[in-house]
Amino acid sequence: MNVEHIYTPLKEAKNAFETKCIQRALKENDYRLRKTAEALDIHYSALLNKMKNKGIKREVSRHES
Repeated sequence: MNVEHIYTPLKEAKNAFETKCIQRALKENDYRLRKTAEALDIHYSALLNKMKNKGIKREVSRHES
């Protein structure tokens, strides 16, 4: 019996996981970018780059309206 395993390429799985983590952290931190970067333990500029590369749009924080 030949059983084929279908795997998601690691790079693709990592990208999807990272995107979901960023989106969740943004929501949990009311879309405040500096607070989100701190929660993710990454630099603010790294967060901005990751958001740009992944096409994650910034929502407006309640604190900015």
